[in-house]
Amino acid sequence: MSIILRPATNLMNKLTYLQKFILISLICLVPLLTLAYMQLNTLHKAKLVTEKELNGLIELRHTLSLVSLSAERRDLMLVRGMSLVLTKALENVFNKTKLTIFNCSTLLKKRLKVMNTQAPYR
Repeated sequence: MSIILRPATNLMNKLTYLQKFILISLICLVPLLTLAYMQLNTLHKAKLVTEKELNGLIELRHTLSLVSLSAERRDLMLVRGMSLVLTKALENVFNKTKLTIFNCSTLLKKRLKVMNTQAPYR
């Protein structure tokens, strides 16, 4: 073990106290600064991803409002189509009823004419 540490010990014996403190500080600060840089880089990437997601949510909100409007339009068109169908059906029923009433009234008029042409009761 002392064979491995001997070069470091010799180096430390040759340095002054100021140089020793600087060397130890650099040995501690270099990994710390490396980790800090890696953390900031990760946070920056996460921020970019979050911004893209927020932009996607804004687009999704617009898309959902468009889908809602198109569904409402489809429903209105369906209701309008159904109202047209109902209107046609009601017109048919009205026309049939009108014809039936017309036929009844003409039949009654004919019977009244027949009754008027017959001898009156005296």
